Amino acid sequence: MSEIEEVLEDEEPQICVPKLHDCKNGRWYEFEEKWKPSVTTFLNVISKGIGFNIWLGNSVSYELAMEYADERADLGSRIHTDIVHLVSGLPVELIKREEEEIKRLYEFIQFWHQKKPVPLHIEIPLWHPDIPFAGTADMIAEIDGEIWLLDWKTGKIYDSHTYQLSAYKYLAEKVLQITIDKMAVVRLSEYRGDEIPTIEDKAKYQFKELEPIDYRIIENIYELWVMKNSSPKPKLIKKYPSTVILVEPVEDEDDNDKQETINI
Repeated sequence: MSEIEEVLEDEEPQICVPKLHDCKNGRWYEFEEKWKPSVTTFLNVISKGIGFNIWLGNSVSYELAMEYADERADLGSRIHTDIVHLVSGLPVELIKREEEEIKRLYEFIQFWHQKKPVPLHIEIPLWHPDIPFAGTADMIAEIDGEIWLLDWKTGKIYDSHTYQLSAYKYLAEKVLQITIDKMAVVRLSEYRGDEIPTIEDKAKYQFKELEPIDYRIIENIYELWVMKNSSPKPKLIKKYPSTVILVEPVEDEDDNDKQETINI
């Protein structure tokens, strides 16, 4: 069980609570032996936008670029977990954190006090039998009387994020039977200087509202992903034993405990 799942285990259960799997071909959600790709997995079939392409083109190599992307993904996962703790009223230990992580958390705290969101759902898995993909919304909250779908980003904002949040929007409306009025990306970056931002300061975070894309377009992207991957199925990562030995205890015919060397 992940840290986020531990924090949220006492939350009111949803109609469907799928299990998330990291597979060789992306992330997949499983519920009652039925599998669906995550939103971010099938959206890989389209370009992230010119900004991402420029970053990738300026990289020394594709391999190094992907290594860096994985490192940033780990940072994003830690920030997501910390936000769940903060919103749940739990403290976050900063002693062993890098400065860039600490600054991002301070930006979130500034956002929280300036926008004053009233959280309705946090890190909520979204699975519906009539929709062929699934996902997890970072937060659904009420801000100034409107229902917002919010997504935390620790890197740059790309064109593909509009498709991602649009897919979450339609999933959330279907699963939760609510209307999402607006959706936005909250970018938490490493600001300059050492000052801790206050509620009176100019926002250090970036709050970017996104206009939802028609659901039929999201469906078309999913269908393109299916076509390019020949009706894909999850490719599970092999789980190996935690230890391996050359000698194992073997009982002989007289039931005496002995050890026998295993030839490999």
